[in-house]
Amino acid sequence: MLPNRDWPSPSRTGNQGGKGERVNITDETRQRVHARLRDQIKIYFEQMGIDPALADIIDANYGIARNTQLSRADVVRLRIVTGP
Repeated sequence: MLPNRDWPSPSRTGNQGGKGERVNITDETRQRVHARLRDQIKIYFEQMGIDPALADIIDANYGIARNTQLSRADVVRLRIVTGP
């Protein structure tokens, strides 16, 4: 069955931009949304038994295109995995 061509493409609906387009919001709004999401992630980590400080480590690398290296001691300290 062929898709209904009268409907817009899913990638072009809502507030999503396509082909690298950005949603037009102010920097203040972007920062507020970022802070709200960070707070929600901290709550989620705490509920999962992970130290919410992990969210701060992730936030410190926000916008940097590199991996975050954690030592074994950090992994245990942040309760990402439990020790033996």
